[in-house]
Amino acid sequence: MEKIRVSMTSSDRIEIGGLNQEEVQTLQSMVLGGHWCIVTPDGRLQSQSRWEPLPAPAQDETMMPFWQPMIPGSAQTELQGIEMPLGAQASLVIEHVCGYHYTPENYRSEVEKLKGFGFECLRSRRGPDARFWEIWRLAGLWSAQGQLKDALAGINNPKEQVDEAIRFLCRNASFGSLDVCWQRAAMQADD
Repeated sequence: MEKIRVSMTSSDRIEIGGLNQEEVQTLQSMVLGGHWCIVTPDGRLQSQSRWEPLPAPAQDETMMPFWQPMIPGSAQTELQGIEMPLGAQASLVIEHVCGYHYTPENYRSEVEKLKGFGFECLRSRRGPDARFWEIWRLAGLWSAQGQLKDALAGINNPKEQVDEAIRFLCRNASFGSLDVCWQRAAMQADD
């Protein structure tokens, strides 16, 4: 394998050659602020992650916004006319907190709201490119807390509970998408 070479082709251009695919990803991560890198005497890339273990969601302010401003009244609450199974215990999954209007302050505020409603943050590990995915999950409407729990109080029909939870979250939280999930298959235990 050839050694890594670094050359300046003009006063504002640097060319790096001889990288393998993993080293290319690591350099991309470095440009995004995820790694520190050097070329070792044997001509290979050595890197150190800048990141400590995953921070609490509102502490990671390096996430970039990926959404444009929301058009008022543009929320779509149903993509397919699928019937919810009778008696189903639905869980809710939110992606892209802040949706169209990300700022560090808005993100912190939305995170606190979701935690107050009973949602838990689930994150992937950071990839070699320093990026990760984040979702917010409410295990079931039975685990709702705070104002969301209050909004569902007195509603006994599962479909009506799901509909009210969706309405409540569309009015009181900012997100890119909300999925309603229910169990399709499960392990069976012998009695």
